[in-house]
Amino acid sequence: MTLISAPFERLKILLQVQGQGIQGSKHYKIAASGIVSMISGLYKRDGIRSVYRGGLMTFARDAPDSAAYFATYEYCKRRFTPERGDGAGASLNVFVVSGAGAGAGIVMLVPLFPIDTVKSRIQSSDGKAKTNGE
Repeated sequence: MTLISAPFERLKILLQVQGQGIQGSKHYKIAASGIVSMISGLYKRDGIRSVYRGGLMTFARDAPDSAAYFATYEYCKRRFTPERGDGAGASLNVFVVSGAGAGAGIVMLVPLFPIDTVKSRIQSSDGKAKTNGE
């Protein structure tokens, strides 16, 4: 999934920082003429590495977040579903499913933000190493 989503994540970040004077983003002025042409422009400028810059961080974000989300969702769903007298779980209702999804979403966001910040910094860069905090 990351193989498909990484280029779109990169474009999203570049479009978000475009015109904000962020170091590195000035090298990637992207005309909003279509997704395919934007990816093609990145490829022509700096090759495939530019298209997938930050792809490893996208995977590093998605893998633990998905694991945290689904584990928490299943735990909450089982915890909030009342048991019947014969030991079997009762049928799920919309409140249990919604509550489990909300709880899982909150738990998922905790590890997401630091990793996503690093990913966004990498994807908005021009690929040159920086040591001055920019």
